[in-house]
Amino acid sequence: MKDILGMISLTTAASVLLILAAIWLVILIIKRQHEYIFRAMMIMLILLLGLIFLRQQEAGKLTLSEIKLQIFKEKPVVYNYTERKTFTTGKHETRYVFNEPQPKLSLRLDKSGKYFHIKDLKPINNMLKHLNLPEVEEIVPELTSITHFKRDANIYKWENYAGGTLIIERTICQDPKTLEIYQGVSNIRILQVDFFIPNPKNTPNSTR
Repeated sequence: MKDILGMISLTTAASVLLILAAIWLVILIIKRQHEYIFRAMMIMLILLLGLIFLRQQEAGKLTLSEIKLQIFKEKPVVYNYTERKTFTTGKHETRYVFNEPQPKLSLRLDKSGKYFHIKDLKPINNMLKHLNLPEVEEIVPELTSITHFKRDANIYKWENYAGGTLIIERTICQDPKTLEIYQGVSNIRILQVDFFIPNPKNTPNSTR
């Protein structure tokens, strides 16, 4: 339903209503229900004027879902998480561990029925924005569908992310207020490697 609303613009909706009003008018004429004909003609005139106006305005390009979001603006999501930073042997790791309710993921089951791949990046980018982190631009599959290792199940990985690697781990979550069960984010990790630049004095081919 949301996908359909996301495709229907105001101009399209007005055109459909105008066609339905025209069909209604024809039915009234055929049935000779003269008491309703004037009312149907007025509705058609209003819809026609509205359609002409929408085609001349940018508002006509708005979809029904976009209008809904503007009227009923969603409350900003506040995530409850802890941040941990570690450094070992030239590697920096920043880990964000989420508490309930965890961020939701938009996923789709692949044709094999084994793997959940990311369907929409918007929930992920909203989460990253909340953490003041760069957004991702590419949809990635579940990592285990590539490596075929069980340890990579529920993992999504972006290489070359902000100079490092972004890893998101999926888990089954439950909203404590609504009791809704959904696929969400358990934690995310950002791995960055310090490149070792050798001292020329220590290299075998260095000259004195």
